[in-house]
Amino acid sequence: MSKLSLRLQTLADMIQPGSIVADIGTDHALLPAFLVQNQIITKAYACDIAVGPLDRAKALIQEQGLQDQITAILGGGLSKVPEDADTAVIAGMGFDTIKMILEENLSKLYQFRHIILQANTGVEELRRWISDHHFTIIQERLVKDGHFYTMIDMNTAAHESLSEAEIRFGCGLDQQASFLPYWQFRLTKLETILQQMPINHPKYFDYQQQLISIRNKLADVRKRS
Repeated sequence: MSKLSLRLQTLADMIQPGSIVADIGTDHALLPAFLVQNQIITKAYACDIAVGPLDRAKALIQEQGLQDQITAILGGGLSKVPEDADTAVIAGMGFDTIKMILEENLSKLYQFRHIILQANTGVEELRRWISDHHFTIIQERLVKDGHFYTMIDMNTAAHESLSEAEIRFGCGLDQQASFLPYWQFRLTKLETILQQMPINHPKYFDYQQQLISIRNKLADVRKRS
């Protein structure tokens, strides 16, 4: 089997050995196949709402001879995930789609020891959603694989609300190598927007406050490094 992209490899690295994984929106089933072939896990569910992606997943599972360890499931979200799955991976989607999956299956979230999320958009909104539900962020990882990707490992254990700084900058991400390049990229983008935005624009003050917050955070991280 070919090597995983850095994004998928990072997700794989976050899986606890021996877990039973449900990969939601599995597409080609690359992640569960890698986990089984490398003996990180022995059982997985490859789930997708669309027939085409699921057929691609089934083809890979058949080709690699993994039928006894990976079960392909046609269905949306977590609704058809069997009760023995203890880890869910919901990755490669926008925040709105991930939020819909989580909220449509809110009671089912409690069966998982780990729920690993990777939102292509709205990462800060995702953290706020987790905070508003008083769930626990176990760890986060930030990598650059063409684009920057943030992975969040959470569960339903009760936790106090996150601070605004944690919602914006993540939990422990400021100790990772990709943190400074990512936020320098965000800062430059925001500076460009503000230069082109009229001062009386309704979002100007908010963007200016974000700019100050990011500059202060970057200065603090550089001071500590």
